[in-house]
Amino acid sequence: MKDKKVIDFEREPQDEHDLQAIIEIKEGLNAIEKMDIEATPSLDWFQQMVSIQQQNLRKKLVRDIGIFSFIALFVLTGVLFTLYQLPIVFFILQGIITIGIAIYSGIRFFKQVNET
Repeated sequence: MKDKKVIDFEREPQDEHDLQAIIEIKEGLNAIEKMDIEATPSLDWFQQMVSIQQQNLRKKLVRDIGIFSFIALFVLTGVLFTLYQLPIVFFILQGIITIGIAIYSGIRFFKQVNET
């Protein structure tokens, strides 16, 4: 078994350094005890903060859904216009995008494999 070092805290400090450290620790602990600790806010305050946060989140959700819907409508309109008015351009774009996604995915996959 390993020899365990036992520290006796009840003994008197042996040198001035130990005595100074003990005095500093006691002063620090006394300062902490004397601090004026603020009371916990009331339940009404917490409920009000929760209500305000929920209202802000709801407003942000409505705004984000509106922006998403507008962008989605714009993109779908462009895709359908291209499909019906310029079908050749539509199929060329579809091919380019498909090949681009395949190349990008392959590059990312090989980078991830090489990193490990």
